[in-house]
Amino acid sequence: SFLASYNRQRKEALVSGLEASPVTQPFIRLMECRREWRGTMTELLSALIKLIDNSSHESRKWPTNAKALGNQLRRLLPALREVGYSIAHERSSKIRTIILVNHNLE
Repeated sequence: SFLASYNRQRKEALVSGLEASPVTQPFIRLMECRREWRGTMTELLSALIKLIDNSSHESRKWPTNAKALGNQLRRLLPALREVGYSIAHERSSKIRTIILVNHNLE
């Protein structure tokens, strides 16, 4: 049916977007054995950098700061949701915390 075909193509496009992003693999490696991660976007960028090699870090596609990482994650969010991850934000006083959740471990 048209709807089934549309949904299949939509999912394929989302997965393709995930595969194209340099952030996806380190993100999944970070989250594969944990249900939740909390921290600032700067802390997340540092955690992801520890999971990649230098050539990836030096790539023009790799986010150079927390704002750029946040922008990439916002674009990836629909695809990440499709594969079982969610991202939420929490603000207390001057600190903005990001909460990553792996729903695949529920």
